[in-house]
Amino acid sequence: MEHRTIVVSPKNSYTTNGGVFEGWGTSLCWWANRLGYSDKLSKMAAELMFNPERLGLNIMRYNIGGGDDPTHRHITRTDSMIPGWLEYNSETGEYNYNRTADARQLNVLKCCVEEAGEDAYVEVFSNSPPYFWTVSGCSSGNADASTDNLKPECCKQFADYLANVTAYINNELGINVKSLAPMNEPNTSNWFAFNRKQEGCHVDAGESQSNIICDCYDALRKYGLMT
Repeated sequence: MEHRTIVVSPKNSYTTNGGVFEGWGTSLCWWANRLGYSDKLSKMAAELMFNPERLGLNIMRYNIGGGDDPTHRHITRTDSMIPGWLEYNSETGEYNYNRTADARQLNVLKCCVEEAGEDAYVEVFSNSPPYFWTVSGCSSGNADASTDNLKPECCKQFADYLANVTAYINNELGINVKSLAPMNEPNTSNWFAFNRKQEGCHVDAGESQSNIICDCYDALRKYGLMT
């Protein structure tokens, strides 16, 4: 295997984390959702990408799906239909966690962590809140793509959802989660209701984003995730 030396200029370092470069990697979500049904394919992909003797990635971003209204049929890319962990019963008003809903992506995550070993860096992230906490009732965005889709009164519930899933992955599955990104490309007009591609959620810069960050901070500590 050919080895190359890459010099990183200190001029490009960030103040975050003291400028320490922690690795490189990829989001799992869609491709993991596609092939995670197969243990064989999951292990092969993980070895090719995350084994230090192969491509040597070490950062993996696990997508906590919001989950769209089950009556919706607008997302035509089946690999981007990431299942949510939370199910809502409209008749009783109750929420129930389904820990096996996203088994395919979790299968790939486990394999990637195993291959990366002690250098594994796991971040969980969200593209959208569950549809029942959105303004539009759709997890792909608001009718007006330049306006917030998370209902303000549901911000704490959304934060608790993300922290609950993070705690389960960290504590029950034994996968050390190092960071949570509760928003993904939020301050854009890319995410609109009933689009064909994926989940997404506009969140205005400023107070809207700050509320989510602060509520997630509190929720993570509620579940004992102090680091």
